[in-house]
Amino acid sequence: MKRYVYVNTDWFKHLFQNSLMQEHSLSFSTGNENVQTYYSTSFLQDNGWAKANGVQRYTANIRSDYKIGNRLTFGLITTGSIRDQKAPGTLGQDSNPVTGVVSRDFDINPYSYALNTSRVITPYDENGNHEFVTMNYAPFNILDELEKNYMELKMLDLKVQGELNYNLLKDLKYNFIGAYRYASTGNEHKIYERSNLSNAYRAGTKYGTDGIENSTISDANRFLYRNLDDPDSRPVSVLPYGGFYITSENVLKSYYFRNSLNWDKSFNKHYFTGFAIQELRFLDRMSKENMGVGYQFEKGGVPFIDPAMIKMNVEGNLPYYKMNLFSDRFIAFAANSTYSFEGKYQFTGTVRYDGSNQLGSSKVARWLPTWNLSGSWIIDQEKFMQNQSFINTLSLRGTYGLTASMGPATNASLVLRSNSVNRPFLKDQEPVININFLENSDLTWEKQYETNVGLDATFLNRRFQVVLDFYNRNGFDLIGPMRISGIGGEAVKFANYANMHSRGLEIFFRANVFNKDNWSWKTQLTNAFNQSKITSIRNEPNIWNLVNSVGATRVGYPHRSLFSIDFVRLNEELGTPLYVNENNEISENVFLQSIQTQYLKYEGPVDPTINGGFFNDFRFKNFNLSFLITYSAGNKVRLNPVYRNTYSDLDAMPYDFLNRFIAPLENLSPSIATTRTNSRISGNQVYNAYNYSDVRVADGSFVRMKQITLSYNIPKTYLEKYRLKNLSLNVVGNNLFLLYADPKLNGQDPEFYGSGGVALPLPRQFTLSLKVGF
Repeated sequence: MKRYVYVNTDWFKHLFQNSLMQEHSLSFSTGNENVQTYYSTSFLQDNGWAKANGVQRYTANIRSDYKIGNRLTFGLITTGSIRDQKAPGTLGQDSNPVTGVVSRDFDINPYSYALNTSRVITPYDENGNHEFVTMNYAPFNILDELEKNYMELKMLDLKVQGELNYNLLKDLKYNFIGAYRYASTGNEHKIYERSNLSNAYRAGTKYGTDGIENSTISDANRFLYRNLDDPDSRPVSVLPYGGFYITSENVLKSYYFRNSLNWDKSFNKHYFTGFAIQELRFLDRMSKENMGVGYQFEKGGVPFIDPAMIKMNVEGNLPYYKMNLFSDRFIAFAANSTYSFEGKYQFTGTVRYDGSNQLGSSKVARWLPTWNLSGSWIIDQEKFMQNQSFINTLSLRGTYGLTASMGPATNASLVLRSNSVNRPFLKDQEPVININFLENSDLTWEKQYETNVGLDATFLNRRFQVVLDFYNRNGFDLIGPMRISGIGGEAVKFANYANMHSRGLEIFFRANVFNKDNWSWKTQLTNAFNQSKITSIRNEPNIWNLVNSVGATRVGYPHRSLFSIDFVRLNEELGTPLYVNENNEISENVFLQSIQTQYLKYEGPVDPTINGGFFNDFRFKNFNLSFLITYSAGNKVRLNPVYRNTYSDLDAMPYDFLNRFIAPLENLSPSIATTRTNSRISGNQVYNAYNYSDVRVADGSFVRMKQITLSYNIPKTYLEKYRLKNLSLNVVGNNLFLLYADPKLNGQDPEFYGSGGVALPLPRQFTLSLKVGF
């Protein structure tokens, strides 16, 4: 035990690695005047930045174009990709609005574990074997668990597309596109018999790892089964042998057809174009899941099924398999016409008429006409611009119109799902049909009126370029969950419930600072400024919705706004936090489910209001050096939740706890929860609420060195000897480091939302590539 005094395990060192990612691609083309064919294929292998992560991907693409006479051309495109990925085993996330805790059972995300696990724990014992601790009443070692609890994700995507072009007349062309796509995504979650997850279903019984029944553990173990038919029976294991084999699959089949006519005609200084299309999309999606119980991976794959597992799931109304079907039918008609005079003035008008079965059956809801008007003025073609040399090109453009999208809802029609009733005894079980979603026959498109004004200019022999774009959008009939009266058995319903106004300015600047024979410098700056405001909304968010890290919508505030519980001070005796609660009173507890949210403190939007990038490219002879810096500002970030009512020996204590309350009147961070404090506070939200208070918010602004690239092009004099067109070597570094971030983040990535599961921040990545052209 003496060695633990000096243990300081760096979990990031054990759970992350300098991995090798390789990508190879090959492409070539062949053909003649009437037939051209292009082939390409690629292979990618990423060994994974974190343990139990890895990806392999194969792609292939074949395109053939055929010219049949002077009026008919035909093309055929076939693309396919296969992707195999391995990731840590993960279960669903649970967000509890009562306690204010976001949790995930058996979470073995390497990043979360490395961040939150005590450094006193070691991955290996003195003999170099895995060292186990107790978690979920069973032995646990993160490295061992990643080997015995993982997911294998497989994806197959195949698309075949044909295109036909026919010149009906000299100025009239017909185009047809037909495509078929098949995509299958499968997930095999393999949980071995000796994994911590499987052993948790046996802990406290004779099937546990120690083979000894323990009534204290079995009474507390929520993964054991209590027989409802015998209230006096002891908890038993429903997984005496084997593990879990959980599979899910999503299959998509879609057809797409488009017919279009193109017409263009010029008369002296006048130029006309016309365009008309008809689109049809036919899509079917099937998803299915199955939970295999007692699968013995290490014993020939023979399942050992305990009927009690099925009985437990049936009594809990949890089916061990299910299948869902989804159908999408979409049709659209559109026409576009453009008139240009002298190449200086251009006017364009577009109209569309779309219909989808995903929207309400009402004619005014399902079918929607949209339109768009645009125009441009090429100012540099005017006579008053001819006698100057400073400005080379200058144009002004603008658009105004009504656009629409379908949104996330699927309750345009009544949605029924079969289920089983909740009954105490299996003999009373019977199938029923439940209403999953009530019909919303008035559910219609999300719409917005949008105005865009743009200015494009180049000057000083085109060395400098400026592009300015301003947009103003008034969105209405936005779709989201809305609380209703409950009539019909549904308390929350997806509906057109909100309107939003947004506007923004985008600026692009490019300059060739100098361009000599052997050296040059190019620079580029992009900036985007945007603001949004919810002008009306019909919902009643509770406190938990508004303080959540991902933000929420509230009238008068930006989309995805972040709010906080108002922290007042620490309790002078216990060091526990005190807040302004839902009743505008100073209290140690806040009722997170309350809809009295007017006492929350507004922090700002979750999404940045300023985004930009600064790119520079330097060339010296055959060497190129470039770098990209990205930045954003105007948003707020919720700090990771680290305060809880209870801790265990497995938990790492963050740096904040060094400044904790340890003496009367010290108004620092809260004291660490102890048996004494927990016995004197009411509810388990006291410390959890502190995670969502205003002192646990940081500025989301950052400046990041996004990419540095160094490349070398082999001189042509050497290439000619080997009949090569080009040969270059590139070294690229991505996501290298942060140049600036709020010190309050204390290492937390402002762009990463850690939700556990398979979520990982973007890694620092270096790429070496060799490109050869024959």
